[in-house]
Amino acid sequence: MNIKIKEVNILNIMSSLSLEDSVREWVRMDNEIKERYEELKKMREKRNVVMSCLSEHLERKNMKHAMIEINNGFLKLHKVKVQTPLTYRFIQQVLESYIEENGSLDIKQIMDYIKENREFKYIEDIKRTYKNK
Repeated sequence: MNIKIKEVNILNIMSSLSLEDSVREWVRMDNEIKERYEELKKMREKRNVVMSCLSEHLERKNMKHAMIEINNGFLKLHKVKVQTPLTYRFIQQVLESYIEENGSLDIKQIMDYIKENREFKYIEDIKRTYKNK
């Protein structure tokens, strides 16, 4: 409930700004988002390096299944199964493989059908482009 009140207040404030002020505010927020994204990206990279070192250390000590107690919980090394994205190229490769094993179909026709019938939606957004430095 508190969140909705804040959203309404922000909308009321933003609607009272001039076009120029709205553009300035949008650019300011976009800059901040970009900076934070870059910070997060660097933090993730550092965390991955530390994770790799920690994993190697645990393996050397034969502690792959150990649970390490920390202030607010535990750390445990585990593997996560992550699926790759479902791309047109992947679908085509799988269909070709299937047909080699099971008979023939017109892959190009199937791929065209998939592409033509793919669902999409339109969303409103503001796209920013940067001048070359």
